[in-house]
Amino acid sequence: MIKQMISYLTNNPQVTQLVRNGQASLVGVTPVQQRTIVDTMSGGQLPGTENVRKTYWYYN
Repeated sequence: MIKQMISYLTNNPQVTQLVRNGQASLVGVTPVQQRTIVDTMSGGQLPGTENVRKTYWYYN
């Protein structure tokens, strides 16, 4: 279900902005999941992570 939400938000960025502004919400996810999805879709950064080193793992 989250995969479909992300796909929808990718195709409808205005909805991401509505959710971010509190004018809409994502049904079926927790508030933490919603915040994470919206922050990720809008290119935002989670509060408190400004000075955290970012590490990406790649497994082949």
